[in-house]
Amino acid sequence: MNDSAGQDKRRFDFGDIVRIDGYEDEWYRVEGYTELNYYSLEGMYQESYYDLARIPDGLYLDGYDDNMTLICTAEEAWEALEKRKEKNRKKTLNIKSKKSSQEQIDDLLDEHNDFMELYRITRDKEYVELAKLAFEFIKELQQNPKLRTYKN
Repeated sequence: MNDSAGQDKRRFDFGDIVRIDGYEDEWYRVEGYTELNYYSLEGMYQESYYDLARIPDGLYLDGYDDNMTLICTAEEAWEALEKRKEKNRKKTLNIKSKKSSQEQIDDLLDEHNDFMELYRITRDKEYVELAKLAFEFIKELQQNPKLRTYKN
């Protein structure tokens, strides 16, 4: 089978960023795809699925055309990730919540891990700075558990 024939049938390409039904808050990068052909006396049936890596931690997931939505193409991915980084930065810098100190610490640890994974993927050192900032907030919370708002 000619590779270009399969490429015409795919809705998503390598490096595209997509969203999966049921996981609307998470972004995934298309890492690869698989095309299977089934042959029988009645004819041929083709099935395709995509290999996806969750951003920022790389968790693997299979996706199918009917449950994936394109967020941006590979060419637009850098800009989209930068915008998401800025949104996450604002969220980290201004946490207002009625959560307990332990819940806030758990959230900040999640943020730290997300930033470090984004650094691993992009090598953008600003993610390391944001991860450090999350740890600074954790230290403040441990020293003053009643503290609820953090600002830069």
